[in-house]
Amino acid sequence: MQWFVYLLRCADGSVYAGITTDVKRRVLEHNTDDVLGARYTRGRRPVQLAYVEGVGSRADAAKRERALKRMRRTAKLALIERGIPGTSLYTQLAQFQATRQSLGLVVDEYGELLGLVTVEDILEEIVGEFTAERPGGLVPSIREADGSCLVEGAASVRELNRRLGMDLPVEGSRTLNGLLLEKLEAMPEPGVSVMVAGYPVEIVQVQDRMVKTARIGPRRAPG
Repeated sequence: MQWFVYLLRCADGSVYAGITTDVKRRVLEHNTDDVLGARYTRGRRPVQLAYVEGVGSRADAAKRERALKRMRRTAKLALIERGIPGTSLYTQLAQFQATRQSLGLVVDEYGELLGLVTVEDILEEIVGEFTAERPGGLVPSIREADGSCLVEGAASVRELNRRLGMDLPVEGSRTLNGLLLEKLEAMPEPGVSVMVAGYPVEIVQVQDRMVKTARIGPRRAPG
């Protein structure tokens, strides 16, 4: 039987950790059932599922739960933002479904950012590559605390400008990847940064000699 460790965001801003074999049912109990729901969450409703981690046995789940409960709130929030390193495709897909999100961060075992992962990435790994484009020119992005944005290299430059309020050059390359390759005039490598129309752009993730993920910082004033 699959066990899960989960974190809930409570109405008062606190974070609750628990374990279950059925995440959807357990969250419903926390929100509606005064008997089956945890005593802690009864006075802090509504609660919202923020993080799910698949583990092996009940003993493993209980051990992980104890570790999470010992963490400071800020550490729990950071874990929610980063996701869990080493998560399987099916567990991550379940987490996206449970939290109704379609985009997440990929980190290594030390919490260092490696890039972005989308629902489409996971599904393509499981069933093969899709040929259809996202409806409506959707630009997957994650806004960071310092105002920078993590975006996919395949994103349309025009859509980045329109949806994120940027002013990147639209003459020439149609995608961010193409724009960066023009500026670099070399093969992209993670960690390399370049200025594009006043925006500092850092290459975060490279795949097949193309920019898969980049971080675009706030535009800097001339001079």
